[in-house]
Amino acid sequence: CKQGMTTFRYLFENILGLALLGSSAHVMSLSEDKVRTRETVASNGVRVPKGELLLPNSIPSLPFPLVVKPNAGDNSVGVSLVRGKHELSGALERARAVDPYVLAEEFISGRELRVGVIELNGKFHIPSIIEYPLDEENPIRSTNDKLEFSKQGALVGQSTKSRADSICPAVVSPTLLEVIRVQAIKAHKAVGARHYSLFDFRINEKNQEPFFLEAGLYWSFSPASMITKMLKAGDEPVGQIIADLWNQAI
Repeated sequence: CKQGMTTFRYLFENILGLALLGSSAHVMSLSEDKVRTRETVASNGVRVPKGELLLPNSIPSLPFPLVVKPNAGDNSVGVSLVRGKHELSGALERARAVDPYVLAEEFISGRELRVGVIELNGKFHIPSIIEYPLDEENPIRSTNDKLEFSKQGALVGQSTKSRADSICPAVVSPTLLEVIRVQAIKAHKAVGARHYSLFDFRINEKNQEPFFLEAGLYWSFSPASMITKMLKAGDEPVGQIIADLWNQAI
């Protein structure tokens, strides 16, 4: 939750003076703000889709198709792909139910990849990449692709019925891998991430250029965590890497 990732992290590190693993409260707060994160990484050489912040009661000037999302939100809640003007009002209503400030971005058609960055022994390590297969019927990931809820609407956990089951390791050419690696490390440095980070990229199907979508600077260290899955997919020593990371932080 936002409070856990910001207020309590600040308490532990800045007030109680405890060694903290992962990014600072300030950086976590930045990553919760999609527009600020976009601007931060773009100013440091990371490619982002064309986008604009929509204030309450304003509409986008970008051409269709475009993606409408709450500026502060997670797990695709309130996110819509808008193909035409007839879908716009509903998309804005859903997004503003989460946050009155909305981000509109051009839709990049192509592959969606999740990339992890781990700081190990003074170097940046990129573990196996996750791909979320998408198609014309399911061109973007929805909340139901990420989370599972009970009949009463309570959060149960990660979705087991995703329309876009992940593939890890993703099949990525050496050329594309190097471009993604450079972009992910630039993003990691730009936002001021510490120890580890996660970023979502869209790969433009026309020219194979990666476009930064979002930052998710989380690692719970559980078997279900994305970075843990990335390391396991690459047959890497998960326990040792976690131990090294914790000892570095100490």
